[in-house]
Amino acid sequence: MLAKRAEMAAKEAEAAQSREDALDAEEREFRQARRYDGGAKPGNRSRTKETDKGFGGALANVVIKKLKRTTGRRIVRGILGGHFKGR
Repeated sequence: MLAKRAEMAAKEAEAAQSREDALDAEEREFRQARRYDGGAKPGNRSRTKETDKGFGGALANVVIKKLKRTTGRRIVRGILGGHFKGR
């Protein structure tokens, strides 16, 4: 009799677990709705570079991006031209 009860409890627990897993999957799908994640698994996200750098690294990144553009190139060319004008 106890074995039957234990078996029934195990089946009920298994059914409850499968219902919970289904709800978790539905909730994940709901939260990811219309968002493209690149096919990445929810648990496999690595830290991005911006979180590792801090303020100084982010500032340097912005300056580098600005210097890569046309205005930045003109500024650098002007500075270098002023230093090496006589050569």
